[in-house]
This record gives sequence, structure tokens and C-alpha cells, in this order.
Amino acid sequence: MPRTPIVDHPPPIDLSPFTLTELEFVLHKVKNRRAPGPDTIPSEFWKWTSPTFKEHILMLLNSCFLGASSPDEWNEAHIVAILKPKKDPLLPESFRPIALCNAIYKIYASLIQTRLSAALDSSLRTTQYGFRANKSTAQPIFVLRQILDLHERHQGKMHFLFLDWSKAFDSITHENIEIALQRYEVPEPFTKAITALYRAPTFRVKNGSDLSSLHPQQRGIRQGCPLSPYLFIIVLSCLMHDVEEEYTSKFELLPNPFSASSPLWDLEYADDTVLFSPNPVTLQRLLHILQHHAARIGLLLNLEKCEHLQLNTEQDIYFRDTEQGQCQCSTCFPGSPVPHGPPVPVSAIVKYLGVYLSQKARAQTDITKRLAITYASLKVLRPFFESRDIPADWKFTIYGQVLRAIVLYAVQSETLTAAQNVKLDTLHYRVLRNITHTKTTFYHKVVNPNDTPSSNMDISKKALDLGYKGHTLSTEALNRKLSLLGHIIRHPDSLEHKVTFTNSHMYRRHRTNFRVGPPKLHWAETAMTDAYGRIQYLEQQDRTAMLMRLPNAPIPIPVAPPEPHLINHEYYLNATRNTVWQLHDWELQRFYTTVRLWRGVEPSAQNRKQWQRVSGR
Repeated sequence: MPRTPIVDHPPPIDLSPFTLTELEFVLHKVKNRRAPGPDTIPSEFWKWTSPTFKEHILMLLNSCFLGASSPDEWNEAHIVAILKPKKDPLLPESFRPIALCNAIYKIYASLIQTRLSAALDSSLRTTQYGFRANKSTAQPIFVLRQILDLHERHQGKMHFLFLDWSKAFDSITHENIEIALQRYEVPEPFTKAITALYRAPTFRVKNGSDLSSLHPQQRGIRQGCPLSPYLFIIVLSCLMHDVEEEYTSKFELLPNPFSASSPLWDLEYADDTVLFSPNPVTLQRLLHILQHHAARIGLLLNLEKCEHLQLNTEQDIYFRDTEQGQCQCSTCFPGSPVPHGPPVPVSAIVKYLGVYLSQKARAQTDITKRLAITYASLKVLRPFFESRDIPADWKFTIYGQVLRAIVLYAVQSETLTAAQNVKLDTLHYRVLRNITHTKTTFYHKVVNPNDTPSSNMDISKKALDLGYKGHTLSTEALNRKLSLLGHIIRHPDSLEHKVTFTNSHMYRRHRTNFRVGPPKLHWAETAMTDAYGRIQYLEQQDRTAMLMRLPNAPIPIPVAPPEPHLINHEYYLNATRNTVWQLHDWELQRFYTTVRLWRGVEPSAQNRKQWQRVSGR
């Protein structure tokens, strides 16, 4: 790896001793009921100690930090093998090694990681979303779907390479970690404190109560250490920076799916890497340069697991001719007789960060598969939901933590149609029927035609009586979509804002003279339409709240409530009186400010004065 600096100025990292406030902050984030390390001391012991004992702990940690050293006991970790989902348990590569470190070591590593990320986070690549504050898998999924949507709407060609690194976390050398910190100009005392943790790491493999002999860890990071994932993305950011520098020095222009002034060619979530470009030659050159620089730091691609997604094109992309040394193929050196390596396997559907992406940018593929998985899980959980011996609140908890989590994963980045919203709500009411022991329509029409069938409103009433307070799935999907919209608007410099609003093709017509199927939905257009409707509802809800504060005032029904099946129902009126005053304030603040500022229109003085009077601000 080169040693040239990446940043212009050193990051403002605090080199003073750790404070008791920092220690309390880290202890608050430590999770309970975790497997202890070799010292068998659980994390709860350090969290629940007295203030005096915490001061002694702080003295120990500061001594390690200022002296760039650590006790020898901290170097040892127990490795536990976790079987990967749907893998053969007879193969060693089917297991993921997890390091069980001492709890006090993890507290010390968390203190270092907190300071390092606070100073260095703004200098890392904006396309890296893994292990960073205020970032999640939903954002790279959203960016990728926006790129797919753009090129599908305009019949543009696009190539996506989904790369799989072979044992990425176990391949990074400790020397390259130190070099990466130096390239980001991390102060030497801070770098020494970090490298001291990797000076002589050792491990034992744990299988039940059996332990292997002690072995040295010569490379790789510990999957289980709070600091290790952040060090990995620092090394990976250096790698992608070097790829970009070499490409621009040889071929000048980088891929730009949206605008020439803002090149964009990669997305990363930790080691999950995606490269994309409308030009297959450009993407193949980037791939070859990436393979060359990655091999220098110990990273190699698993060629069989990499995937190539083609959009409106059928051109293949090839790996480089060799993993080591300089590539001599005809793509990197025009006119060279050296052939390419094997082609990247082409896939019609790719699973990326838990979602399914296909050549059609619509959410049909992902929603269909996600609903199928949820219905299969519901079939397994049906005896649990239908049991009369289990409390209803337990059932609602399982429904929210399992079924809703599956079907609503990354739903905020999708553009759902009306038919898809109906499918989501159908699943919602089917689960509530099982929990409330309500007969199906088949029972009322065939088995007992004289009985009155139960509508969705009746099911909602029964669920409300049992204490259920959740929204329908379509309403929850809308809420998450508006939350993502607010996040994008509040961060105008983010990559998500760029691919959403600074898109010159946003309202351009299709280039082709024909179009098959209905018009393509655009996420930004539908999100803003939904936001305007929510603002109107919140404004009406605000007036409702004011009237409810008056004695003996009639309760008006808000326009377009989130749950249409509860209109004019006594339970809805009672719930509105009790909850709307607590809920409307923060929702009104979020959408009043973000959406109107996006339109470039400040709230009128009358509306602002009315909101301040109602909210008490």
C-alpha cells in the first residue's frame, strides 16, 4: 500500500487522558448478557460497579492509552465458530470465526474507537456506509435503487459488479492497518495505542468447554472487537482512494451516472462492495485496478461468488489475467496480446444486503420474495398465534419483531404501487385474525353462511381491545419512507440527496417512442406527494388538538387519517383524544420544516405563530 497522505490536514483527535464522562458513555452502550472472554468476567460487572471503582478503572485505561501498552491478558481471545446460514456444517469455510475478548479490553477499544470515529469520520469516503454513525444498510440500498430506477426509466445501459472478498476480515495485515492510519495522518501517539493492541495477539479455539492450544494471530482483525471493524473500513477507504487515483491518472474521467461534476462508481457496506458504470470497458479497468491494489494488502476476490447484473445490455466483463503483479490484458493496455481472465458470472437477480435486485428496478421482485418468506414464517408461527394460553401482548411482540421486521426491511427505499400496499395490508389483517381468533371469510360464506362476517374494521377493534397499537404495514412503510425523506432533506451534502434531487433526468421524458406497461414511478415524486398529503393531515390534526383542549368541544375527524378503517369509530375517537396531543408535535415539526424548506418556501408567519402557540414554544 502506498504511504502518501490522503487528507490535507491531520484530524483533530484528542490525545488527552480519557474522562469519566467518556467511560460512562461507553459503559452505557455495552450490551448485557454477552459471552465473556478468557477472564470469564461478564460486561455487567464493569457496568454496575461503584463510582469509586470506575475511577480506578479509568486510571488503568489511561495508563494503557498514554503508555501505548496493554496487559498481556488482553492479547488473548477465544475463537468460537458460528455456522453461516444455509451452509454445509461439514465444511470449515461454512463457519464464521467470532473472537470472544475480555470485557475490559472491549471497553478500552470502544474508548479509542469513539475518539477515532469522531475525528476521522468526515474524512472517510462517502460511499462507505459500514460501521459509521447515522448510516445503515438502508442508505446504500436506496442509492443503488435510485441508479437502477434512473437507467430503467430512460432505457440506459448499466453494469453492476457485486464483489465478494475471500475472508476479508481475516486477510488484512497489521502492517497495512498502521499504514492506513498514517495516511490519514492520525497522530503518532494515537497510532501507537492502536497498534499496541495488535502487537502480539493470540487466540484459542473454543468448542463447548474444550480449548485448543495457544496460537499467534499474524494477520486479520478480531470479529468481536469494537475497534476492528472501524479499522477495516479505514483500510478499505485507502484502497478505494488508490484505485480512483490510478484510474484518473491513466484514463482521466470516472463514471458519472448522474452528473459529470460528481463521479460515482462504487458503494461499500464494510466488505460488501459494488462497482457500477454504464461503460463496460471503464468498469473492467476499475475492476482490474482494484484487484491489483487489493492483492497488495492481502485481499483476494472469490471469483465464483462475484455477480454481474446487466441493465439493457448483454456485454460481459472479465476479471484480470492474474491476481498478482501488473495486469497486461488488452483492456488495461490496448493492443496487448495477453487475454483476459474468466468472465464475471452474470445473474438476473442479485441479493445485496438482504434485498433482491433485478433488471427491473421496481420493487416487485423484492416484495414478492419477502412476502413469500413472511408467509412461510407465518405458517410456522400460526400455532403460536392461535393459542389461547399465550398472552396477546406476547403475540403482538413476536409479530412486530419477526414478521413485520422481515417484510418491512429496507421498504423505505422502495416505490410501492397500490397493489403492493394491498398485499402488505392483507398480510397484516391475516396475522391479526389469527391473534384475535377471528374466523376467515371462507367460514362465513361456506361453513356458516348465516353468521355475519368480520371486516377489517372489526379485526382492528378487537386488536385495539387487546392492546395492539401498531399501524398497518402500508402505513408503516409510508412512515419509514417519509422519515428517509426527512433525513435526505436535512443532509443536502449527502450522497442520498445527490441521487434524489440533483438529478437532471428526474422529470425528463423517456427517450424511446414506445413504452410497455404503466408509467414508471419515481421515488422522489411519490415521496413528495405523500409528504404533502401528510402535511395537510397534520395541519388538520393540529386544529383538532386545539379544539380538544377546549371544554365540551366537539371532536372533528381529521382528514385522511393514517388508519382509514377507524373513521367514525368510538375507539378511534378515544384513542385520538388520548394520543394525538402527544404525537402531533414532533411529526408537525419534522414535516413542517423539512418539506417546506425543500420547496424553497418558508412557513408563513401565521402558520408559524399558530404552531408555536399550539406546541407551547
